[in-house]
Amino acid sequence: MNAILMALTLYFGGAGLPVSRMINSPIIQEKLNLTDSQILKIRSVWYPAEETLIDLRAKRNKIRLQIREELSKDNVDFDRLDKLFDELSKVNARIGLTRTKMMVNIKRILTKDQLVKLRKMKINRIKRMMVRRKARRFRPISPAPPPVSR
Repeated sequence: MNAILMALTLYFGGAGLPVSRMINSPIIQEKLNLTDSQILKIRSVWYPAEETLIDLRAKRNKIRLQIREELSKDNVDFDRLDKLFDELSKVNARIGLTRTKMMVNIKRILTKDQLVKLRKMKINRIKRMMVRRKARRFRPISPAPPPVSR
């Protein structure tokens, strides 16, 4: 179930264009030719979903903290750890499902042309991110400065 939700999340939301930029950036609104009506509809989908996601992320962080606390003990309670990891999986699944529902509802608001433009923008953003990561990974090591003679 988690694998399916993660795949859907990557497909619909993924490392692409954040919805907050879509509804707050005049440049992106112009590139997608969003109407005022569409922006209002997208906001009416995004804000409640984002509020839910904030709560779920906070819950996830608390569970992670409890896991770290349990692992730092001398006598680790594996039954409690098992329950915490189950709870963490459920919260992660809820996050994925919430994001997926949000993106599906937003895509229903957009026209086919807008969806094509959005996909192209997402692909370009992912490509730029990959280039930056590759540049950081293979950054040449600068030679040591010459010794200072006295």
